[in-house]
Amino acid sequence: MHVLTKSCILLLWMHTLTFVKSQDNPGACTLEDFKKYHLYDGNFDISGMQASYPGGRQVRVGCNVGYSGFFKLICVEGKWQHRGTNCQPRSCGHPGDAQFADFQLRKGDDFVFGSEVVYTCHKGFQMVSRTNFRRCMAEGWDGVIPVCEAQQCPSINVPDTVNVMGDAEEATYGNVVQFSCKSSNYILKGAREIYCDENGDWKGLEAGNPKCEVVKCEPPRIENGFVLGDIKEYNEREILNYECNPQYKRVQELPSRCTKNGDRAEWTPTPECEEVKCELTLPPLRGTTYEPAYRNRFSPGETIRVTCGERYWIVGTRTLSVETTCKKDGEWTVRPVCQEVACSRPHDGLLSPRESWRWDSKKLGDTVRYTCRSGYKRKDGVTQATCTRDGWEPNPLCQEIKCRRQHFNNADITGKIQAEYRYNDRVQYNCRRGYKGSFTLTCREDGWHGSNVCTAITGCPTTSFDRRLKVLPHGDKLYFTCEDGYKLLTKGWWGEATCVDGVWSGVESCIEEQKCGEVPVIPNGEGILGSTEGQGQGQSQEIISIVCNEGYSAKIDEIPCLDGQWNLNGSLDAICEPNQGNCSPPPKVENAVIATLYQKQYPSGSEVTYQCRDKYTREGEAMIKCTAGEWEELNIQCILYCDQLMDETLDFTAEKEKYMTGETIEYQCKNRAGITGTATCQHGNWAKTTECEEKCRVPETPAGLTITTDVTDNQIRKGQYLTFACEDSNHIIKGNATLECLENGRWSNPLPTCEAAKDCRRPPPPLSNGRAKPGTRYPYRHNDKVEYVCDTDYGMEGGPFITCVDGDWVGEMRCRPAQGCGKPPPLSDGDTKSSTKYQYQHNERVEYKCQEYYVMEGGPFKTCKDGNWTGEIRCLRPCTVNRDDMNRHNIQFKHVRDDKLYSEHNDVIGFECKRGYRHDGAVGMRQKCEHGVIHLPTCQ
Repeated sequence: MHVLTKSCILLLWMHTLTFVKSQDNPGACTLEDFKKYHLYDGNFDISGMQASYPGGRQVRVGCNVGYSGFFKLICVEGKWQHRGTNCQPRSCGHPGDAQFADFQLRKGDDFVFGSEVVYTCHKGFQMVSRTNFRRCMAEGWDGVIPVCEAQQCPSINVPDTVNVMGDAEEATYGNVVQFSCKSSNYILKGAREIYCDENGDWKGLEAGNPKCEVVKCEPPRIENGFVLGDIKEYNEREILNYECNPQYKRVQELPSRCTKNGDRAEWTPTPECEEVKCELTLPPLRGTTYEPAYRNRFSPGETIRVTCGERYWIVGTRTLSVETTCKKDGEWTVRPVCQEVACSRPHDGLLSPRESWRWDSKKLGDTVRYTCRSGYKRKDGVTQATCTRDGWEPNPLCQEIKCRRQHFNNADITGKIQAEYRYNDRVQYNCRRGYKGSFTLTCREDGWHGSNVCTAITGCPTTSFDRRLKVLPHGDKLYFTCEDGYKLLTKGWWGEATCVDGVWSGVESCIEEQKCGEVPVIPNGEGILGSTEGQGQGQSQEIISIVCNEGYSAKIDEIPCLDGQWNLNGSLDAICEPNQGNCSPPPKVENAVIATLYQKQYPSGSEVTYQCRDKYTREGEAMIKCTAGEWEELNIQCILYCDQLMDETLDFTAEKEKYMTGETIEYQCKNRAGITGTATCQHGNWAKTTECEEKCRVPETPAGLTITTDVTDNQIRKGQYLTFACEDSNHIIKGNATLECLENGRWSNPLPTCEAAKDCRRPPPPLSNGRAKPGTRYPYRHNDKVEYVCDTDYGMEGGPFITCVDGDWVGEMRCRPAQGCGKPPPLSDGDTKSSTKYQYQHNERVEYKCQEYYVMEGGPFKTCKDGNWTGEIRCLRPCTVNRDDMNRHNIQFKHVRDDKLYSEHNDVIGFECKRGYRHDGAVGMRQKCEHGVIHLPTCQ
């Protein structure tokens, strides 16, 4: 207490002294004045400063611990002035980088006194030091740099049957371990790949510890189908027996087998069922139109009409238009495709074999000059055949030279009598009674050669007639009738005969009146005349026994003769009826057709014969028979072959008429001595190792002239053409623009040249009700065009351009009143925005829209332009990404939280592998939706 009292007295004394001194020295500066100085802060060390300084005094002020700087005070007329800088925190420099760690300032803005940094270990590493921070002190950074060590995952034990790729015992963060089976007869169950995560845990073991098991498949769940039987597990290579629900069919007809695929056991191909649909190609192939035209999938029973263009037909029916129906198996009753009308090479063996090369690749309207082999002649004297929709005309091309039996009233044939005789056959005739002589006729190309040389001895005799026949000669005529109780064999009660070369021609026989005479013609069968004994009277009765053709059955067994008339008891057409159990159309054979007209039903007993397509040869029986509603087992194949090689430049020996694929022949070049080669039959065509024919060398063209034909090895074959054009569009060809390669390597014409084309004067006067578009120029050069347009409500015919061609204007057009349009055309996968009308005016337009998720290309309007709807619009279909498909590919969407099952055209979707799977690299992980198709990547 005594000390405290003395201190207080001392301080009071010092203050009084200072005050007194300042009063005594008005120019002095004090410590208190410095504390109020605008630069003063707590970083200055003022412990050594005095309370007051006289004017003119300079004072150096130090800095507190941890700060540095130079600061000088000067007392000027009672006020402080300074020199130097404030005290700044002392720098500690860089705190030091820690391996596998980063640091950041937790306190302060720089590495200076008072600041503090905190270290954080990288992902997958842990702090092993006691502290994770350092502070900047007056002496520098305190402590040491922290240490981070990698996280380590626990050791994993696997069975001996499992192959381990990677370190499964001392793995650290980021290490990957893969598992597979040592034996190819096993598959891996559980995790296929794991990795050590940042927390020292194994990721990927969610699927279970790896183990290898024998390949087994479980019965799959088949949408719209079911597995037959109750088998719980299937061994490798075993086949799954399953069926599809009604109105569904298998996606693939191949049997599904339990198959090892990588490290999985799965059914290959996948057992799937799809709805039975018949599909059309949209847009249709060239020359083909459909009605309706806006759909491409149809259900069984639905019918469409297929119509072909002028030069096309439907293969099989060979017609311009046909209705085809979708069958239960998803196939059309008639394949809905039009192909250009073509005629194949005739193979009837009647043509001269030397000319077979002329018939290749002939289209509708093409003609071929031909000759027939010996014993045959061209039909109707024609010299060339024409390719028509019904095949080659005339049909047949060659007809066998035949002569019908020549009948003479005064001569009879000696030897065998035939209805027709072949080329060069000789027939001997002997003259009948009343005539003398004999003669021979020979069948030639133009008919019988030779003449009748029978000479009449007398006139026609009236004796030796049937005694029941009453005759009345009258000049060269003979009238006859039958006695009472008889009648003529044919209808009528009298007849007439003529005397021809001493013989009565036309005389008939008489039959009893109670008899019926000639047997009537029975459709699909025949009647055999017979008789039966009468009961109790000993008299016979005429009957007709019915024999029906194969496939038909007789409704009645016989037709009796009653009172001179056949008792038909109904129509002749109903006697022979088709059998029950008719067959459906016969089965299809690849590359074959049936050489009869198509029928929906074939009666039992019917036979059909298969005929292979051109360039195919048959193996097996060509004919099958329908029996009780079933066709015989089919045993036929059509195998592609090559005809004999026809090449006038080659010399070789043809051992066969047909060669199969892979067979080879050797040849020599006729016009190139010593040159040989081989020709191999390859799928119906000959492939030669050496060409023998002469070729023309392509000439060098002068400047400005170019060749537009594709040329190989700078040579052109005989019969081929070389086409030229001018490089400058303002030049024209002078001479022949096309040259043909002739024999001995010569060209058919001299090389053409290019000359500058003439300019054109002003175009013709304006159109009536039309005008030329603005922007034309003068003068006009060769190939310049001038476009014309018609006034509103007028449509253009011809045009719309006229072209300057070497000084002249070429092109015609006129403007006529424009036509309106009918209902606007339908839009596939879209519709009009509003209801439509039956009639639209010129320039009126209709707006369209597409279905949801579909993207419109072009449009959205179609405009009525002079009777036609203009404007291209397409609805581009979206892509459907199925969850099941994604599961099968072991993928999921990337950056998409919800399942985006529909994607518009041109959308790009990113995928990523599911946890534990790795991308196989075959298809990229980012795929674009294009026209309804998106390719899915696969992870394994």
